[in-house]
Amino acid sequence: MEKIDAAHLGEFMHRYLSPGSVVVSDALQSYPLAIADTFGHKSFNMKRSGLPAHELLHGVLHQVASLLKRWLADTHQSGGSAEHLQAYLDEFTFRFNRRHARGRRLLFLRLLEGAVLARPTPMRELINVPNPHPVAMHPPEGPKCPKSLAAGLLDRP
Repeated sequence: MEKIDAAHLGEFMHRYLSPGSVVVSDALQSYPLAIADTFGHKSFNMKRSGLPAHELLHGVLHQVASLLKRWLADTHQSGGSAEHLQAYLDEFTFRFNRRHARGRRLLFLRLLEGAVLARPTPMRELINVPNPHPVAMHPPEGPKCPKSLAAGLLDRP
């Protein structure tokens, strides 16, 4: 989002927020116009409060932003690129939203299932370089597992 005026903020919020959500923000004057009657709004004037931002908006700034920075620093050794920023944020959001999930033990099974059922992805498609010599790709015929994966459940954890 290049501009932070009411029109751009309103477009962004209507695209990504559910109606009735409460927007917690600073005292930017564009928010009330952008929110209109669609969202609730709780604003904090950072300068007038005299409190540091991390104390005033603890959940937003401290928890999410610091976790994101730490995750980028640890996972990508602080070497992420602007070109892939959206993919990094998508992965972080996925992980953050599932941090308390109870079905984590199924994650490996879903990952394995996805790997078996997914079509091969050529390197040129991964790096977004047009292929000068296209090769016809045929989708897999159906879910087929090697005999080693088709075995029954083990009686141990």
